[in-house]
Amino acid sequence: MNFTQIAELAAYLRDVPEGQDFELAFDVEKITFHPIAQGGAEESVAVSAAEWREALAKRGLVNAYALYGQTEQEIEEQGFTYSRLWGVLTVFADGRKTYWTPVAERTQWTEVEREFKVKRWWMERTVRRKEKWPVYSVDYTEREVTGAPADWPKFTDCSEELARVYKELAELCKDIGEKYFGGRFREGCRVLTDAAEPGMSEQMRKHFPKMTGAKLRLYNAALYSQVFGGMGSWNDVPAGRADAANRSEDYRRLSAELSRYGRMAEMYALN
Repeated sequence: MNFTQIAELAAYLRDVPEGQDFELAFDVEKITFHPIAQGGAEESVAVSAAEWREALAKRGLVNAYALYGQTEQEIEEQGFTYSRLWGVLTVFADGRKTYWTPVAERTQWTEVEREFKVKRWWMERTVRRKEKWPVYSVDYTEREVTGAPADWPKFTDCSEELARVYKELAELCKDIGEKYFGGRFREGCRVLTDAAEPGMSEQMRKHFPKMTGAKLRLYNAALYSQVFGGMGSWNDVPAGRADAANRSEDYRRLSAELSRYGRMAEMYALN
């Protein structure tokens, strides 16, 4: 489960026309929603996104947002699990705000066929291979939000900041001899500054019908910031190379900025 899937739920509440079903991701078997009891009565649990939206509409729902909170400590865990602070914020006509946080439980494994680009000398070809992927059951639980400003949340276009971080990281990679991630950061910067209108997949158009070209470009560029995790990630060999080159301070500073602006970019683009 990733943040885009949570944003798809928020957009389903906010932007998707009535009567359109919500399509689950391939690695999600089912989603269940556990609301706060209203007026002392026990609320019935919604077992589909359509039921959830209908119940929230009766309570006066006026808006919904996907929020991507994260602590610095969780940067190293991004490749393994979702953040405990991710969720969907729901806003009601009476000013009340509630927050839905997910808990995912693995229920089974499925076989998924994926495409890969393979280079051999001067030749490049596309191969397909099957992989085992975990499948999850996800439970969303509603909680009250108290003490938040009336105009919260606000989302900021951080395109310039993200482009700067990509450029500085690409230079750092050049200095420490890190070719793969250097190429990834350069590509993120290229996507961000490309003047051409980005193409939108049918899947993205279905889930985010009101997304503009500029926001789609920012979202596509922000995907290149998803480099954190374990073995083989930006947290692995590049950290050692930066340390060997006496650039650990730059590595830590730019990694924190990449995580911050990457999350900000996704929230701005998807909300």
